[in-house]
Amino acid sequence: MDMKSARAAIFSRIEREILPDAEKRIKALQPFSVEGIPFGSKPTAKAFGPDGDLRFDIGLWDGTRFVPFEKPVQFPLDSSILGLVYPKELGTNLRNVYAHYTPVTRRLDRVEVHDYFYTSRTDDKTVREKALGLLAAAVARRYPAGRVTTGVRYTRYAEQYLVITEIGAREFAAAGAAEAAALCGR
Repeated sequence: MDMKSARAAIFSRIEREILPDAEKRIKALQPFSVEGIPFGSKPTAKAFGPDGDLRFDIGLWDGTRFVPFEKPVQFPLDSSILGLVYPKELGTNLRNVYAHYTPVTRRLDRVEVHDYFYTSRTDDKTVREKALGLLAAAVARRYPAGRVTTGVRYTRYAEQYLVITEIGAREFAAAGAAEAAALCGR
């Protein structure tokens, strides 16, 4: 079976067996924004549409079948979506924002914000004191913990410091987990 035929067969089964319950679950949730991030929104790229290859998250084609992804697959978002500006003593930084969508209904449920600081413009101590957790703290102050989760990771590279801030919507993440469990049982 080729990839196109396999995808069509899997997609039609997902549409019949999983999508109706997933749509009911997701329609009960109210979309909301966190610092400009529209949780519960759908991606606009054509590939996510009704006839698109990314409509459902089924895995990577290995030549004979779709192998489920081991890690959640994330997609780039416009980095200007967030307005947080770091203190000027950190120098200019590069920001990338990555979105994760629920596997069946394709709703935004989690983002990762990658802020890179250059070693030539700042130092490890300054980044740890001034940047690490700044975005997560700002989100935690403004949004209820019952709806929004945050997390922070830090990595020191040879020429950059990387601060990763995870922001998630609990309700949409729970819906996504239920969708993923249904996909695994298909």
